[in-house]
Amino acid sequence: MPFENQSDMSATMLRVAQSLVSTDPELAASLARQGIKDGVPVEFAILLPALGNVNRPAADQLATDAVRIAGAGGSSLVDVAGALPYVFPELESNEPRPLGASTRSNDLRSALLIAALNVAGRYANGLNARLGGGSQDAVEPWSIYGGEGLAVNYQLAEQMAPLFDSVEPDRSGAFRGLTAQIANAMPVEVRSSMGTSVPKSSVESAESVAAKAETITNVQIRDEFYGRAATLAADRGDVDLAKSYAARIADAGRMSSVRTTIALQAIRKALAERRYDDARKLSREIADVRERASAYTQVAFEMAAIGKRAMAADCLEEAQVAIVKEEAVMTRDKAEALVRVANACAALDPARAFEMMRTAVDAVNTGLRRFESQGAAPQAASQLQMRQNPGRVFQIAALDPSSGLELLARVDYFRAMGLAQRFEAKALAVLAQLGVVRGVLRVRSRGQSDAPAPGASPEPAAKPTVKPAATVPAETGPPKPETAP
Repeated sequence: MPFENQSDMSATMLRVAQSLVSTDPELAASLARQGIKDGVPVEFAILLPALGNVNRPAADQLATDAVRIAGAGGSSLVDVAGALPYVFPELESNEPRPLGASTRSNDLRSALLIAALNVAGRYANGLNARLGGGSQDAVEPWSIYGGEGLAVNYQLAEQMAPLFDSVEPDRSGAFRGLTAQIANAMPVEVRSSMGTSVPKSSVESAESVAAKAETITNVQIRDEFYGRAATLAADRGDVDLAKSYAARIADAGRMSSVRTTIALQAIRKALAERRYDDARKLSREIADVRERASAYTQVAFEMAAIGKRAMAADCLEEAQVAIVKEEAVMTRDKAEALVRVANACAALDPARAFEMMRTAVDAVNTGLRRFESQGAAPQAASQLQMRQNPGRVFQIAALDPSSGLELLARVDYFRAMGLAQRFEAKALAVLAQLGVVRGVLRVRSRGQSDAPAPGASPEPAAKPTVKPAATVPAETGPPKPETAP
């Protein structure tokens, strides 16, 4: 299963336990206990309620064991999710029951939340290590620290946060601080699509959380509280106060992450009020180059949505210049950011996008060469070969320019194909060329238009300057590649 390390034996034990629940609940509980020795899978959430309907004491004891195992060895909130629906059955209802209405014991409920707090702390530490470049998990497409894994952990954290308010209010602030860290690590486009907003207690404020932070001697916990205070201040629009709280965070990586969240919240507010110049300036303050690129593209599409397409293209050009000048060395992160900007520009201003795409392609080639040469040094050849395919998949997902090239191909097929063939990585070259071909062959209904991004005003794509049927005669084949893919 994704994000899990479940052995065949444990999967078999749980499957057999599920089949025995109605006929021999004691044996089912015994087998299930053997199946969760090394971790609690999500599927456990099906077994526990079924066992509880037949033998409540056995189910309660099994849930207690599962919570203990998850709390001791879990590395992400997914490891706690298997016991969550049973311990808090009110989550299955759209109208959560008030405190005291649950049929589960308060001890079991408290135990699960304490376990969740410990696991969330480990997960947040893993995220901070990844953001700081100290982990190799970022290259794995199934990593719990990126993509779907990150989104799932955030959703679980948001789901559990109100439970802390009811059952463990003294630990609520600490858990919400960890939830804020998870939200901070999410790419802006994912955060926007999920509508993330860290849950807020009705009794806490930015000032009260910051005041509590000043009384805490543990640096890590104090940083969590200051991060929470900054998030609350930014939520209500007090950017200066939020920045002052962020400045008190001792850990540099966490401080940068919180500042990014503050900037993104301020950008959303500025865009809602149509203060586009302010939103553009705020984008410059984001330290992470990929997040900065995403913020610039969001601002550009909001401008285009009200007809300011020239300003939107200027915004993207500013983003490209800033990313290129970030450091003298071209990194893979910078290359990924440049691809995002070029893809966005292709939807808004194809004339400028051709040069932007060329810059992005050259950056990808340079960035991947550096990434692969650095990754090969500390590993034996056999180890590198084992990790090569997952690494390629991750890179392709982040560096794929085919959506932008598809739009550019409708303007100038040969020029777009030339760009696609510049890629040195074969997989990217294939994807890019497929995008170009798609651009000139896709049949669109009369009146249908391209929608480049959420929030952008749809606009029909420009007509190709050369008809594809005339440019590539059947007897001559496609144009000769500049670089063989």
